Amino acid sequence: MLILGGGTGGVVAANVLRRALGSRHNITLLNRQEEFIYGASFPLLIVGRRKAHQLTRNLASLKKKGVEFLKTEVLAVVPQEFRVQTDRGEIKYDY
Repeated sequence: MLILGGGTGGVVAANVLRRALGSRHNITLLNRQEEFIYGASFPLLIVGRRKAHQLTRNLASLKKKGVEFLKTEVLAVVPQEFRVQTDRGEIKYDY
């Protein structure tokens, strides 16, 4: 399975799919940046209840949960051919 984007939706989807599918399928998340920023926690940062380093997560940490992370930018999606063109080359997928 290929997940495009490492924002809230992508990270949640990766975690939920991994739990639901176990190890039956490979899951790869693509994102152009290595870190995810929890934007919903900005108000907690402003009022001093969180530090800046508490609002970020390195997406490579998904590996511990069985999700591969690839830092790359998606340039084109060709769904009828089950492939994605990125700045690092072509990636084929099943789902």
